[in-house]
Amino acid sequence: FPVTISMNWVEGRQGSGYFKLELFRFSWIDCYILKFPTGTKVPYHRDPVPGKRHYRFNINLNKTTGGDFLCRNCIYESESGRVALFRADKQRHALTKIKGKTLYVFSIGLAIKD
Repeated sequence: FPVTISMNWVEGRQGSGYFKLELFRFSWIDCYILKFPTGTKVPYHRDPVPGKRHYRFNINLNKTTGGDFLCRNCIYESESGRVALFRADKQRHALTKIKGKTLYVFSIGLAIKD
């Protein structure tokens, strides 16, 4: 199984102003640092992976004003809101507008065959 490693920031899929830095990708698992600059917000969306269940585990690496993760019925969300585990393909999720400094999030994804 080839492992890919990229050390370049690329724009996120929603075109909402966030960036992602891929730390590694190996078959059914990926790992990113996500960067949400001041003024960024991510609207409600899902992240389908055809034929697979897509789980994400996110950890906010720093605190900022705004940048609240919104997800109904997360599998797990810490009281502080800094850690979340959810089905990215099934559960609509969003991020409120970043009003303070840039938010960094460590994100691990698993895509498991149905």
